[in-house]
This record gives sequence, structure tokens and C-alpha cells, in this order.
Amino acid sequence: MSYFDYHDEYFEDERQDDIEEMIRYYRSLDKSRKNAELPSMDMLEDIVDYCIEKQNYKEGFEFSGMLTSLMPYSGEAWLKRGIILANLKNYDEALDSVHKAHSLNPTDTETTIYLAQAYSYKKRYKEAFELINAVIQSEPENTDALHAKALLLKETGHYKKALRMFNYLYRITDDKHFLQNIAYCYFKLKRFRRSIEVYDKAISLNPYDRDLWYSKGIIHYILKQYYKAISAFETALLIKENFITWYYIGISYSLLGRIKDSIDAFRKALKLKPKDMQTTYNLASLYGDFGSYRKAIRFFNIVLKSDAKDYRSYFGKGICYYSLNNPEKALTNFDSALKISDNTAEIWYAKADVLYYLDRTDEAIDCYKKVTEIQPKNVDCWYDYGMTLFELERLDQAKAAFTKLIEYDPENAEGYYSMAKVFARQKIVETSVAYLQAAFFLDPGKQKTFVSEFPEIVENNDISPYLSSLEPLLEF
Repeated sequence: MSYFDYHDEYFEDERQDDIEEMIRYYRSLDKSRKNAELPSMDMLEDIVDYCIEKQNYKEGFEFSGMLTSLMPYSGEAWLKRGIILANLKNYDEALDSVHKAHSLNPTDTETTIYLAQAYSYKKRYKEAFELINAVIQSEPENTDALHAKALLLKETGHYKKALRMFNYLYRITDDKHFLQNIAYCYFKLKRFRRSIEVYDKAISLNPYDRDLWYSKGIIHYILKQYYKAISAFETALLIKENFITWYYIGISYSLLGRIKDSIDAFRKALKLKPKDMQTTYNLASLYGDFGSYRKAIRFFNIVLKSDAKDYRSYFGKGICYYSLNNPEKALTNFDSALKISDNTAEIWYAKADVLYYLDRTDEAIDCYKKVTEIQPKNVDCWYDYGMTLFELERLDQAKAAFTKLIEYDPENAEGYYSMAKVFARQKIVETSVAYLQAAFFLDPGKQKTFVSEFPEIVENNDISPYLSSLEPLLEF
């Protein structure tokens, strides 16, 4: 609920037609005639009230200006202008207008409440609370004041206090509109299941409220209940289509691994907000996951046209080019990404893999090392780093890398198996066998590759004492 909701008497059809006709007529006049042909004061008041009621704030802004010109000492006229300005998000002028209204009518409770709310828009909470508390002290049962205070408590993060007040207001008024704020407070307090229960109750009373369905979907999304989230979001879209709901449907489908459905949702989101670069980036990434690499590159380029420093898009393009068997272009894009963000391990890792593929192993080693400096516990990289060093016969360095792998992941059979290879290559058979025992214990499947990968041990006729210790673990 907006702080500046305003409800006047319902306009009778005949009077409404007169107002709409006057608005159309005045809109057709040029500036000089507008100044010369001001509507009557009564008509102006009705037009301003009508614009607020219909949320036609742009029209209301012009007519409320005329009204305050004709009635400069009317607190009500200034209040209505403040309400219109607040809904146009012109909070500075809104505060000025409501402050003017309050100075003209300082004892009016409604104006005091609106002034407190105007202060809150400027984050001047101390003044807002002082005004609201003063009203509540003199009128303890004033539900508008209590509601305004509950909203202030919610806005300032006092969710437990706000929740108590909203629950109290719901009990004494039975007004279903309080349920949304109750559910929201439960959400902020991380009482997600209780929040869903309240949203469900609110939905049962107001099933065509898009915001209720959307908010319910968000909680299911946070709870990783993605199918329930999608169901709620799709219901919200049936009521009113908007960008953010399609966006979250896209995210939810992607987390379910339904890439095609995710792409479809993001494309629909992008139709509603074509210049949203995060959605464009998400589409590019999904096309890459889907194997549509050229489409992915096209969308990454759109992002880069908007923001040349988006290193993620260079990285994504690099992955796509590598998948298209164009490692040189992949390297070019990885280098572009690293110029912008040289502390991103994933990019260094990808560059290392491409360099290894191109048989530029010394450069690959430098990149793998960089990854381990950024992410010391990246066991996959320690393995790749170690194996590359092993292939280059840099055995002591390989041994140091596999030592790190075992340190950070002692249950990983690959670390012991790789370390056994190093010791076998160094002809330190007893130690190699000890590491093999550990590898076979953690992963019996390693037995199947032992004979082909350890010729130094298998072909050595002097190692029968060591092999005997492996026999219980081997299945030849």
C-alpha cells in the first residue's frame, strides 16, 4: 500500500463524464488559452480528486498547480498536490507541499499523518515517528495513524514490531489489505512457511491480486521450490504481464535444468524490457549451455555494446569460441576479460585449458598456478596443474601440487593415485605402492587402470614384495 493513497467520494457517472470532458478540452488548448480559461474552483477540485482517484497523476499535477494558485491558503489543496507529487516520486516538492498544508491546518490529523509519511520518503524517520506518535498519543484508536506507524516500522526494518501492529490492525478491522504486510514481515523475519500461509489466505480473499501471487512465488523460489514458484508466477502473469515475473520464471527453469523453457521465459522478459542487459546476458549464457554458441556470442556482443567492461561476456564468448574449435579467438576473449578482471579464477582456469590444448604447456602452467593463488582450495586445478607438471617431468613440482590436492581433499582418490605415479616415475616403488593402496581403498575402480598406467611398477621384476601388499586390493 502506498503511503499516499487517497480516497474521495465516488464520482457519479454524469459528473465523471463532465470531468473527463473538461480534461480533454483543457488538454486541447494551447498554453495562452489555458491560462485564460481556467476551470471553476469547484470543477478544479473535482478534477484533482478525480485524477487522484484514477491515479492519473500527470494530469493531476497540472490541475493541482492551478488549484493551489487559486486557493493558496487552502491546506486541503496543498495536501492533494503533495499526494500527487509523492506518487510522481517528486519527494522534495511533495514534502514542501504537505508541509505547507500542515502549516495552514496544524491540528488536522489526516494532514499530520501525511506529513509524517512525506518525511519518511525523505528518510527523515525521526521527524516521521515524532509526528505519528503525537497523533497516536492523542488518538490511540486512530487506525490510519497506527497503520502509518506500522509502515514506518516496516520501512526502518523493525519487522517484529511492525508485525505486531499489522496483526492488531487486522484483528480490529478485518481488513484483508493488512494481510500482505503481515506476510511480508514474516518473509523478512525468514519465517517463510508462515509467510506462505498468510499469502494463501490473502489470495483466497483476493485471488486476482497479481502482487500476492508474485510475492508467494518469490518465497517458493527462495525455498528452492521451483515448480511451485513457477506456478505462482504464471498465475501472476495471467492477471498482469510484467518483466520481473518472466525474469524469475526464467531463473527458476534454469535452476531446474530446463534450458529451453528458461530461454523462452527470458525472451518474453526481454520483449517487455529490451534494454535489460542482465536478461540479455542470461540469454547468452543459456544459449551457450544449450549448445547454440553463435547465438550466445551474438547476445554477449549486445551486452558488450552496452558495457564494454563486462568481463563476464568476454569470458562467455571465449567459452563459446573454444566450443566452436576456435581456440585462438577464445584466448583473445579470455585476455580481454582478464584485462578488466584479473582476479577471476574461472577465467585463468579456462585460459590454462586452452593453452594446454594448444600445447603451450609452460604458459598453461603459469595460468594454473594463478588459479591456485586466487583459489588455494581448488582441488580440480591442483590436479590439472600437477598432471601438466608431471607430463613435463617436473616431478618435484608435481609432487607439491598433489600434496596440496590431498591436503584440501583427503578423501579424493585421484590425489593419492597421481602421487603414486610421481613416485613410480622416480623409481621410489615402496612409497608409490603406499599411495596406490590409499587410492584403491578410496576408489576400487582405480584397479582397472593400474597395469597400463604404472609400467614402472608392473614391468619391474624386483618388486614382488611390493606387489604382494597390493594383491588383496587388486583384481587381475
